[in-house]
Amino acid sequence: MSDSAQDDQARHSLLLIDDVESVLRVLSRGLVLLGFNVHTASSRSAAVELAKQERYSLVLLDIQMPGLSLSETMLSIRAAQADTPILLMTGGADPAVVDHGLALGGIGPVWKPISIPDLNKRICGILDRKGIKDSGQS
Repeated sequence: MSDSAQDDQARHSLLLIDDVESVLRVLSRGLVLLGFNVHTASSRSAAVELAKQERYSLVLLDIQMPGLSLSETMLSIRAAQADTPILLMTGGADPAVVDHGLALGGIGPVWKPISIPDLNKRICGILDRKGIKDSGQS
């Protein structure tokens, strides 16, 4: 990766939400190595609180998690930052749940396990299409 591409990614803050610690650790490390600023949450309620406090370029949300419903989580994140894309992740959710997440404005889904290079392509493609040039932090 060129220095300028990594510099562009360093301006992007991502919120990674998954209840499986090993998934959070592997994806977070890989994305940090690519130059992204990554915040993690292992619960949907923690993710909603982070979304209220920090501006993100993109949210990566596991579809199947305990706690808040997918609807509550997505609507709360949207209330905090309406224009932030939400990329849905799943290891095999019910197609109806996936469709529900898409109907709420989610993008994807990406299927776990996913390689870091493939995830990077998806993230960069979404950010490019949205015209997001920086993390939006003030």
